[in-house]
Amino acid sequence: MIDVKKIAKLARLQISADEERLYAEQLMSVVEHFNDLKEVDTDGIEPFISPVENTRSWRKDEVISELDQDAALSAAPELMGKLFRVPPVV
Repeated sequence: MIDVKKIAKLARLQISADEERLYAEQLMSVVEHFNDLKEVDTDGIEPFISPVENTRSWRKDEVISELDQDAALSAAPELMGKLFRVPPVV
């Protein structure tokens, strides 16, 4: 049996007894579905990543300069030399 109370506690949710019964039924239905899937004979079936044909469009790997260092630094609220100055994070 699925321990819905434990799952709710881990998710920091407070659920009623009615919700606990409802969610237990729903989760058991999902588990039963996966158990049914385990029974399907998949011998000779090739695994695939996606049921949709994917076509890849390749582009040349070219180095381009879209933003130079000075332009990037000009948008910084505060600088420390040639670096962004940010507040310390604890």
